[in-house]
Formats: sequence, C-alpha cells, structure tokens
Amino acid sequence: MKNINPTIILVRPQLPENIGMTARVMDNFGLSKLYIVNPRDGWPSKIAENSAKHGKDIIKKAKNFNSLNEAVSKFNLVIATTNRKRFLTKKTYNNFSDLKKKNY
Repeated sequence: MKNINPTIILVRPQLPENIGMTARVMDNFGLSKLYIVNPRDGWPSKIAENSAKHGKDIIKKAKNFNSLNEAVSKFNLVIATTNRKRFLTKKTYNNFSDLKKKNY
C-alpha cells in the first residue's frame, strides 16, 4: 500500500495566526508539508510561528509560492475547500471509490 503524505496549501491567508493554527493542527494529525500562496502580511512571520506551538518546524519548512498554479504544478490530484460561496463550475466527486479506480 502506498503511503500518502498530503500537502496543505493555504491561498492568500489573511492572518499569520491562521497559518500558525493550521500548522498546529497539521502537527496534531501527523502532517508536515505546508505550502503558502501569497500571504497577505508577508512571509516568514514570527506571529505564525508563535501561534503554531509544537508545529513550529512545519512553519519553518513551509514553502512560499507566488501563484496557485505554481504551488499545485507537481500534483496529480488536488482537493479544494473553502468557506466562501464561489461561482465556479468544477468537476466534483461525490463517490471517492471512483477515484480509487483511477489510481490517484
């Protein structure tokens, strides 16, 4: 069985605390790869590090990108979530067993 280590990508995060809290949650769940696309308040951020608690290593190793296309260019499968209503039409999957058949 192939071991999958997902990468979390934050796109234009507004607050460094949000980045730090994301790293903190990632550390709690054993995730380690964080990509950041155009953070509003610049990068690196001491505030993000302080918010991360035990996830500081994730913050220090986070990769910064100028565009989403650049950040996702090496991935075969990208799953996106948002809390904002978007007016985009994208291919969606409701049955993840179909993805397994495609060997993602």
